[in-house]
Amino acid sequence: MNKSLNKKSIIILSVSVLLIVLVYLIFSFTKSKQLETTDINTETNSGIVEDIINSGTWINDKTLDSVDNSLSAEEIKKIEIIKSINEAWNTWNTNICENIEDSTKKNQCFDNAYAAKASFENNLDYCLKINNIDVKSKCSDMYYYNNSIDTKKEELCNKINQIGLKNTCKKHFIISKVESTSYTGDSKVCNELSGSDKDYCISNIKNKKDTDILSDAIDTNDISKCNNILDTNLKNTCKDSINFTNAVKNSDITLCNKILDTTKKESCTNSMGKLTDNDNFKKAISLLDIKYCAKIISSELKQKCSDTIYLKNAVWTKDKNKCTYILGWDLQEQCYSFFSLN
Repeated sequence: MNKSLNKKSIIILSVSVLLIVLVYLIFSFTKSKQLETTDINTETNSGIVEDIINSGTWINDKTLDSVDNSLSAEEIKKIEIIKSINEAWNTWNTNICENIEDSTKKNQCFDNAYAAKASFENNLDYCLKINNIDVKSKCSDMYYYNNSIDTKKEELCNKINQIGLKNTCKKHFIISKVESTSYTGDSKVCNELSGSDKDYCISNIKNKKDTDILSDAIDTNDISKCNNILDTNLKNTCKDSINFTNAVKNSDITLCNKILDTTKKESCTNSMGKLTDNDNFKKAISLLDIKYCAKIISSELKQKCSDTIYLKNAVWTKDKNKCTYILGWDLQEQCYSFFSLN
């Protein structure tokens, strides 16, 4: 009986010890996770604060508000300074900067506010109030750039310090100049540009000169001027246009054969055909000579030509049998009607 009790007591004791050990392990693991999470949050907040402090300005307010309350009073104070700088920039209100104790950040706040106000009001005086040399220079550069474009004063580009912005300013005026229909200069103006901008500038001048030559050649009807055109396609267009005009003007179908563009050549041939047909029709009727009708290309006009001559001959000779040679129903009816009345 005693042995049985001792054995039972040992089992109960073992289970109790096991439970105590298990509870301890669970507690230790949970505590470890809590400490780990706290360390992560602290490290994250610290990183955000450092990023905000190092960046200096123009931090989104949502980023500022994302930092939790575990920050120190000093870190919160730094973030509030950045918020003030942001607000001064957005509102151009320099009074906000007065509350900043840190002299460096205060100057930064003033500089940002003046830069924003100078841009909005297009006033160089605010740029001159800026302490930071780089910020002042950029502020002034943007002022001169915007005013050069707005007032169309190219000389203002030379007051820009930034090389890239100065070149952009000059490029604007050079491209505008060569694209103007009144520009008659050469491609030397393009030498201030580089790369694709220079290529475009030179190409634009060449095309413009070619277009001017084309207009002059057509206006003066001088095909020899077309040879001065550099672009091959435009040169051919010049010659085709003059050959077309002269072919119609002089009733010379051989000039149509000199036209290179197939569509324009066909149009020229058709136009010449109509002119020639009309001339042959008039000659045939005035001379009552049917051989001119045979020269007409249009089958419809050719039939009308021969029918008209047969009708006139039938009436002139009073020979009703000649009405049978008329193919067109309307003229044939006129022919027979004439003899039925006489």
